[in-house]
Amino acid sequence: MAVSSQLKIILTWYNLNNRQLAGEEIINALTEQDILDLFDAPFWNHAYLCIALENKKHFDTIQKNTSHSLQRKKYSYFLEMFKIDAQSIDCLHS
Repeated sequence: MAVSSQLKIILTWYNLNNRQLAGEEIINALTEQDILDLFDAPFWNHAYLCIALENKKHFDTIQKNTSHSLQRKKYSYFLEMFKIDAQSIDCLHS
């Protein structure tokens, strides 16, 4: 029996002054391939990927797909991509 999986892409941002998590937002408008192309990075384990936003292209692309106003002088940003299987999702909701 095959287990279906769901891809999640989350933008997280941390305060530069104290490195504390300041916020996060799920990004639904981007696909796995969009992320791999944008960051030119392999999703080598097909389970989890975390990449820092580092250049103008990263910031411009992500800004178009998030409601959070990106503020590079205030926060550091990371994009996390992971797959959750349907069984794990069921456990989270019970």
